[in-house]
Order: sequence, then structure tokens, then C-alpha cells
Amino acid sequence: MDSGGDSSGNKMISDMDEHGTMRNDVVGFAKKAVDEFSSEWEIAKSVKENLDKKYGPCWHCIVGQEFRIQCSHIAKTFMFFYVGKTAICVYQTEY
Repeated sequence: MDSGGDSSGNKMISDMDEHGTMRNDVVGFAKKAVDEFSSEWEIAKSVKENLDKKYGPCWHCIVGQEFRIQCSHIAKTFMFFYVGKTAICVYQTEY
């Protein structure tokens, strides 16, 4: 896992196999959703819909404070990170 900070000084712990512009988009979608919505379901729905719109279908988004995941995904699309205390995992599948 990578540990670093963002421009607002928040510590970010992440595990991502994607390191290009998609990473910035995903983190931006997630931060906006966390600020806008109170329920984990609404946050996940918002992030997933934004990813489907920008990068094509079959994105999955899991949001919570404690969970484990094992999944198959398209290369360079798995991202796990925290926004505050909220863990967010996104990945894309073919179907």
C-alpha cells in the first residue's frame, strides 16, 4: 500500500494498480460523493455511475469502514483508498 497525502493535507492510504489520470478522476468522484451524500450506498452509487459514464460499463464500487475484498478485474482498474475514515474500492470487470 502507498501512503501519501493530497493537496489538502489529508493522509491517503491506497492500493492501486492504476497510476494515470483515471486515479485522479476516481479520487475526485469519491471525495465529491462523500461530501454530497451521507449513506455508503449513495456514495457507492454516485462513484459507480460517474465511472460508467466516463470509462464505460461494468464498474463496481464498495464503500464502508471495514470490509475485505477478493475479486477478478480488468488490469489497471483496481483502486482501494480512504477518504477520511471511509474506505472505497473500485474496479472494472468485463461483464
